[in-house]
Amino acid sequence: MSKEIVINNLLRNKRILFATFAFLGGILSGIVVNVFPFIMNNSFLSWVIPGALDAALIGAMTVYAQNYYQTKCFKINDGLKGAFKKGLMVGAIGGFAAYVVVQLLGAGNMSRSIGWAISGGVAGFVVSNQVPNLKMKTAIIAGAIGGFVGCIFMLMDFGYTLGVGI
Repeated sequence: MSKEIVINNLLRNKRILFATFAFLGGILSGIVVNVFPFIMNNSFLSWVIPGALDAALIGAMTVYAQNYYQTKCFKINDGLKGAFKKGLMVGAIGGFAAYVVVQLLGAGNMSRSIGWAISGGVAGFVVSNQVPNLKMKTAIIAGAIGGFVGCIFMLMDFGYTLGVGI
């Protein structure tokens, strides 16, 4: 099977398309955070800024996938910009909530995993507000599970960026 056939089949499958683009949004967020090391050197900033970027980029990339799925062409539209802006705002709030929970529970892998689950759930919330027919509860739970599992992958030394992508 040629690469073109495989790629075309992947782009036609809605679940694979959305998951791939959400993964790419997470990877982009992880890359941006790693470009600015001062973010990760500050406990507060290391939750709030990545939370904002995760929700913004995962939300925007999922809307991008939705646009492609409906129109079969890649283009930037107002929905994409709206998802990014809303993601930044709501994601920062979710990152702050994760920071507070981690501070209350104390430093440790379990509290960090819970913080990642909160941040992932917020990203799911942003996506659910942008993609028609995606139930909010389903998106929040999926995002929270993804955040929790992503944190486990990060803690297993697969890296921060891959963890965010997951």
